[in-house]
Amino acid sequence: MDLITTHHNMDFDGLASMVAAGILFPQANLLLPAKVLPAVEEFLALYKDSLKIQKKITTPRDVKRLILVDSSELSRFSHIRHYLNENLKIILYDHHPLAPDLKPYLAEKFVKPTGATVTLLIQKLKELGIEISSVEATVMALGIYQDTGGLLYPSTTKEDIEALAYLFNFGVNLEVVNRFIKRPLSREQEFLLKELLNNAVTEESKGFFYLATWARADDYLPGLSFMASYLMEMHRPDVLIMAVQMGKTVHLVGRSTKEEIDLRSILYGLGVKGHPQAVSLTLKDRDVQEVLEIALKLLNNFKIPAKTVREIMSWPVKFVTVDSTVEEARKIMVRYGHSGLPVLEGDKLVGIISRRDVDKIIHHNLGHAPVKAYMSKNPVTIEPEASLEEALRLLIKHDIGRLPVVEGGKLIGIISRTDLLKQYHRPEELRPHKTLYREGSFEVNLKKLLDENISPEGQELINVVGKWASQLGMRVFLVGGIVRDLLLGHKQKDLDIVVEGDALVLAQEVGKTLSAIKFIPHERFKTASIILKNGQKIDFSTSRVEFYQHPAALPEVEVSTIREDLYRRDFTINSMAIEITYGHIGELFDPFGGLLDLREGIIRVLHNLSFVEDPTRILRALRFLGRFNFKLEENTEKLLVDAIAGGFLNLVSSARILYELKLIFAEKDILKILKFLKHYGVFQEVFPKAFYEEDYLKRYFNYTVEYFRLLKEMKIPWLHGVMGVYAKNLEGIEEFIKKYPLTGEEEEVLRQGALGIKEALKLLSLSREVKGVEIFETLTKLPPEGYWALYLLLDRFRARERFKTYFEELRFIKPEITGEDLKALGLKPGPLYREILHKIKMLKIDGVLKNKDEEILYVKQNYF
Repeated sequence: MDLITTHHNMDFDGLASMVAAGILFPQANLLLPAKVLPAVEEFLALYKDSLKIQKKITTPRDVKRLILVDSSELSRFSHIRHYLNENLKIILYDHHPLAPDLKPYLAEKFVKPTGATVTLLIQKLKELGIEISSVEATVMALGIYQDTGGLLYPSTTKEDIEALAYLFNFGVNLEVVNRFIKRPLSREQEFLLKELLNNAVTEESKGFFYLATWARADDYLPGLSFMASYLMEMHRPDVLIMAVQMGKTVHLVGRSTKEEIDLRSILYGLGVKGHPQAVSLTLKDRDVQEVLEIALKLLNNFKIPAKTVREIMSWPVKFVTVDSTVEEARKIMVRYGHSGLPVLEGDKLVGIISRRDVDKIIHHNLGHAPVKAYMSKNPVTIEPEASLEEALRLLIKHDIGRLPVVEGGKLIGIISRTDLLKQYHRPEELRPHKTLYREGSFEVNLKKLLDENISPEGQELINVVGKWASQLGMRVFLVGGIVRDLLLGHKQKDLDIVVEGDALVLAQEVGKTLSAIKFIPHERFKTASIILKNGQKIDFSTSRVEFYQHPAALPEVEVSTIREDLYRRDFTINSMAIEITYGHIGELFDPFGGLLDLREGIIRVLHNLSFVEDPTRILRALRFLGRFNFKLEENTEKLLVDAIAGGFLNLVSSARILYELKLIFAEKDILKILKFLKHYGVFQEVFPKAFYEEDYLKRYFNYTVEYFRLLKEMKIPWLHGVMGVYAKNLEGIEEFIKKYPLTGEEEEVLRQGALGIKEALKLLSLSREVKGVEIFETLTKLPPEGYWALYLLLDRFRARERFKTYFEELRFIKPEITGEDLKALGLKPGPLYREILHKIKMLKIDGVLKNKDEEILYVKQNYF
């Protein structure tokens, strides 16, 4: 037997989804939950017989399959607890995120963030071409209308609208819909709504309008969702937080009209359920004002990234000076399609001249006149951190089409009416910050992967951090490269911890528990470090969002949610997080499809400005192509090519490019990465004057046993890579030194390497007999970072044999006689000792002295 049911306090979406599921599974029975909302109860009193709904099933053992709709939280299905067993299969239809407690029973799931669950089932009915009755179509329409607020809630999707339109083919009765959606309030509900209105407090901050309110009732009253909608419609806030005490239970309702205000994440510490823009919660034995205060505190703790003028303003700004002619202003406007231009005197904004005024002036043959004679003085301006709402208010108030953006008295940008229209009502192709990622996975648990690839000490640390985060109402995650590498099966030692909350507070508590010997806070960046007794350093970062003032700039940071923290990262494969909050350890948070891209071997940026904002991502992308043997996603490759052609790498500081080059030379397959640099036209940019000869580079970076022996002798191993790149044009090394901020030691190694290779090539290639001393004195000047380059440049067998003689024998020769022996012979200690030992070494290299006795005899004959 199949059984269909939904959650307690069934609303119209729950009922509609049950009815639709009953059509898809005609042999199944429909079971009502113990509690339904009053409006639904009234509807059922009239239409229950038409919908084939049962109140109770008496034989639980006969139930083999359970179809759940509109919720996956088992705590909301107490009426079916006795049906649960290891053989039961559950099919789920829901538009909420999947709850973890259902997973053991789940056979199939259809979960998607539509405005209403019934939309998912209507799509299936439409796909199968199944006919439905007018009553069934009406109850399904009730479900969509109620859960989408009449298609006005931000959570409404295109699919909801299409599903509703489809229902009208079967005779939706709008009179019935209107009657049950807009039911009159009872006297008690009217009193409650009045109290909510009286207690309402509003606040405006960072361009967002907040409304908070509370009330008390002696007993449970339905209709809180309606009251929340009423308050939203009356006050039109961006965020509503409403708390109502009914007996001993507090009901919290949250609503948001802004996509960037994710209440489900912000109020996570309270345990809310629902959508990013619509959440609810019930708490027993708590005071209503206390709960409201906690919710507001959590809201205030997150710096919600309101869009500012700085983010959408145009720059650099085309302008004219006070002495420019009107004709010059007209030419600039025509060329760039501007309808007005700022007028500057020095670097100070003194006016605006519009295209309309310019046309009139030209019409009167005054194009030669200076702009200052006709400009509008004292222009209305705006600051870069002002909200878009403030910009819109000024445009409307002063009836103007553009606002100069001024910071510290200087013009830094301009914002137009068109810029604002694109933000408030814009097709996808007009969005300057177009997203490229795919929807990600939220249903993967990696607890087993953590256990297998993180040491017991690391797992203990995770448990401590996770428990403290839970107690403090925070969420905590492992993020970035560690998640990627764990999914690739690599062992991990270092843990990169990001906190959705206050990292400083969490780090301090964790440090106390683990008896850390040092706590290092960084208030400005909201980060902290603790150092444990064993010397291990653990870093904690607060989740943040980054803003780039201009291409290639270093970012400015603000506290934000984990989703926005991941969105600031370079590629989707590095934009995953594993939650380690107690009770959620191992849950993968993958909002941008990183897991799928990792499995498919794809490097994908998250949005179309990624390489513009941080051009070093170009080098990072090519490095990852070589390391993982991945490929660039099609749009990502086009953006990378465009960014290279646009010269954005030239805007990056040489220090940041040098950092990326050091990482490239630390990779295993350097040659593959260099090939990508060459293929995409980056090689010459980062290695000026270097010659790219693939055959030579292939031999150079095909590491041998000799290289790994040398690695221990090298002071600065990454310079070995630079020597290889420049081996075919050693003069070019000076260009590398000029381009990058190297240390004095690094410069010395490169210069000595280039000079040493030149001298060695000349000596070792001579046709005459070359003495061992000559070889030693020449090659001893060459730093080990240049050995391999020299060896591969030697094109004759004899020259290579001479190098091998030095490499394997001569450099290890040393005198057997010691300073103590010289002292015993009666020589006074001093600089003479070094002279004697060096002379003896040279004679041994040339084969003149063969043992210690001969060395002592030589000293007696020449220094007494």
